[in-house]
Amino acid sequence: MANRQIKKVAVLGSGVMGSRIACLFANVGAEVLLLDIVPKEAVDSKDKTARNKIVNDALAFALKSNPSPIYDKRLPSASAPAISPTTSRRSRTVIGSLKW
Repeated sequence: MANRQIKKVAVLGSGVMGSRIACLFANVGAEVLLLDIVPKEAVDSKDKTARNKIVNDALAFALKSNPSPIYDKRLPSASAPAISPTTSRRSRTVIGSLKW
C-alpha cells in the first residue's frame, strides 16, 4: 500500500467535535475547510459574516477552550488561517475537488 499524504481536508459540521477535528488537522499542517449550515435568519442574506456566523462562532469557541485543541500555544495565529470556515452551499465545488 502506498503512503498517502493528506494536504486538504473538509470537515462537515462545526460543533464541538467538528471544530476540534478541524484544529487537529490544522495542527499537522493540513488545509482545512470547516463547513456548517447557514443560520435561518441569514438564508437570504448576501453578507458573508452573517451566513458564516455558526461556523465562525464554533471555531472561535474551540480556539478559546481549555484545554486548547491547538497543541502549541504559538500556533493559533499560524494554524487558524489554515482553517477556512464556510457554509456548505458555497463549498460544493471545493468538496467535489477533494480525493475522498
